[in-house]
Amino acid sequence: MKRELLVGAALLLAGCLDQKSLVEKSAPKQDDEFARRFITLIRDGKSGEAQSMIDRRVVSIATPEELHKLHQILDKGEPAAVDLVGAQTGFFFGGTASKRDTNLTYQIKFPAAWVVADIQVQTNAAGRHVLNASCRPLPASLEVLNRFTFKGKAWIYYLFFAACLLVPLFIIAVLVLCIRSRVRRRWAWIIFILIGFTQFQLNWSTGEWSFRPASFLLLGGSGFRNGLYGPWIISFGLPAGAIIFMLLRHRLRRKGEPPPLPPPLPAHS
Repeated sequence: MKRELLVGAALLLAGCLDQKSLVEKSAPKQDDEFARRFITLIRDGKSGEAQSMIDRRVVSIATPEELHKLHQILDKGEPAAVDLVGAQTGFFFGGTASKRDTNLTYQIKFPAAWVVADIQVQTNAAGRHVLNASCRPLPASLEVLNRFTFKGKAWIYYLFFAACLLVPLFIIAVLVLCIRSRVRRRWAWIIFILIGFTQFQLNWSTGEWSFRPASFLLLGGSGFRNGLYGPWIISFGLPAGAIIFMLLRHRLRRKGEPPPLPPPLPAHS
C-alpha cells in the first residue's frame, strides 16, 4: 500500500512539473486546431476565409477593418513557434442550446517579434465558430516579462514577499503550540488558527495590488500564476485566529490543568 502511495505521489509531482503538457491536454483538440487555423489565415491576409470562421452574431471583430488590424499585428513573417500557454473550457447544457466555450491563449514567436493571441471558440449545434479574437505585441517573451525576480522592484514587493513568508510561518508555529497545549475546544481553535482572514494580493509583473475583505486563505499565504507563463500573484491574509489564540491561550487552559513548568535555571559554577 505504501509503495502504491509513493508511486502515485511521484506521478502527481511529475504531472505538476510538466505544466505545458497539462495546458495542452486541457484544451479540446478540435478547438485548438480551429484557433490555430484562424490565426494562420489572419496572418496570411486571407480575411475572407477567416471571416467565415467567425460567428455571424459577432460584429466587433468580423469587419474588414478589425481583421486588418489583427493582420498587421501578426504580419511578422513565418512564426518560429506557436505555443498554447493558456486554456479554459466552459460547458452549458440545455438540450439543443448546449454549447462549449474555449478560451485559448497563444504565444507566437517570430524571428524578431513576440505576439500574444487570445481566441475564444464556441462549439454548439450550429458548428464551431470564433466568438472573439485579440492580438497584442510583446517586447519580450512571457517567460521573461512574467519571471519572478527582485531586480528593479520597489519596496512594496519586498513587503508582500516577506508577509507571504512570515504569516504562514507564524500560523504554523502557533498551530504547533495549540496542538501541544491542553486547551478547551482545541479542534475549533486549530481550524481558526489555520485560516488567514481577508486577502492582500500583488501582481508581481505589473505591481498592481488589491484588497479582498471577504476572503479566506489557508495558512495565510499563497502564490500562483494563471496559465503556463502568466504573472505571479502572491497573497497573504491576516492571522487573526493565531493572534487571538496567543492573547487568550492562558485563559483557555482546561480547569485543573497545571501551568507549564518554567525552563530549568542554568547551574552555577
